[in-house]
Amino acid sequence: MVRTHLAAQFLSLLGAGLALAGPAQLVSIELPIETNALTPHVVADAANQRFLLSWQERLPEGCARLQVATLSISGELGEAHEVARGCDWFVNWADHPQIAVADNGGWWAFWLQKEGGGTYHYGIRVAHSQDEGATWSAPITPHDDGTLSEHGFVSMAADGADRMRLVWLDGRHAAASHPAETDLQDEHGGHEGAMSLRAAVLDSSGAVSDGIELDARTCSCCWTALLRQPDGAHLAAWRDRSEHEIRDIALATRDRSGWQVTGLVHADNWKIKACPVNGPALAQHGERVFAAWSTMPNANDMAVRLRALDSDASPLRIEQGAAVLGRVDAEAFDGGVLLSWLGAGAPGESVLRLGLFDAELGERQRIDVAALPAGRGIGVPRLAALGQTAVLAWTEPNGAAVAGAPAPTRLRAVRLSTGDD
Repeated sequence: MVRTHLAAQFLSLLGAGLALAGPAQLVSIELPIETNALTPHVVADAANQRFLLSWQERLPEGCARLQVATLSISGELGEAHEVARGCDWFVNWADHPQIAVADNGGWWAFWLQKEGGGTYHYGIRVAHSQDEGATWSAPITPHDDGTLSEHGFVSMAADGADRMRLVWLDGRHAAASHPAETDLQDEHGGHEGAMSLRAAVLDSSGAVSDGIELDARTCSCCWTALLRQPDGAHLAAWRDRSEHEIRDIALATRDRSGWQVTGLVHADNWKIKACPVNGPALAQHGERVFAAWSTMPNANDMAVRLRALDSDASPLRIEQGAAVLGRVDAEAFDGGVLLSWLGAGAPGESVLRLGLFDAELGERQRIDVAALPAGRGIGVPRLAALGQTAVLAWTEPNGAAVAGAPAPTRLRAVRLSTGDD
């Protein structure tokens, strides 16, 4: 195993060409985005050998917009295209938009829009573009329950032709059980309405089909994961919530016979009375599927874990400690799996880390990418991989907060390569 420590300040000073002590090269990506940007999401566009990067921008008077741009293998950002904008959006560090590519090459994106007076009365809006972001369709809403409740934490995966499959957390049961309440709590992690996991398929005509509830009782605010496998099946992961407040990561698969809930990634038996705001990640290399997640094996320490789902071996403990934040993401990369997470740093800080593991989960390399202030403001870093190149993007503070307004933020990104590109 190779360990390399690179502080954020070091990255910003050198900017490019940072050689690691192992086989991978880490390079800072210049993102010429001047506005108050946050919540990046990055995906591979394999057909065109490039990435897509999406992000939100805070606008004056509480408004926001969603932007998307191409990102080349070499790290050059293309022209930004506006997906949508609004002054009634739900803009949040943990529950945020994503971008995806359909099999026909269409771009799909979603954002979250307020639907009532409560903080968590918001719904999902999905749009698609057939001309690489120049124009976008009218928004589609995948849920039709009509309740003033939370709908979010969406994951998307292509489903053939122009179709996109979604899974999301849905609060319609909370609305039914608390009809007189306008809100539940003031921040993600504190509210505990009866959330469920639902799935559906959308197509470019705006049709919504295959709607189904997969789990009637889930953790209320942990992001989900959805993976399309080489045979066309889909695998979903989310944080379950038992009647005894055990919140371990559950799995469901969908093939030609439909969805089946298959059990837990691992029986951590994490009992907690409030949502930890920490969701799972899935990645696949060949026949092997990897799952990464955060859990708390005792009352004081968060642990980041990784395992191959076809293995009987105990999960690999990546890092554990009182200052570990988790917030994992994972991608198949260089014959194994690449993992990102927020680990422990100096007092008051978190360290954004990358770990490169082979197919048997032997650790090949560990990289400290950036030192960041611990807390919600740094959001959830996101990974994507294509061939011998991976991109990691995240949010970081960009100045002091002004009374009555969110703290300013900016986007940062790095490129990891194991080849000559």
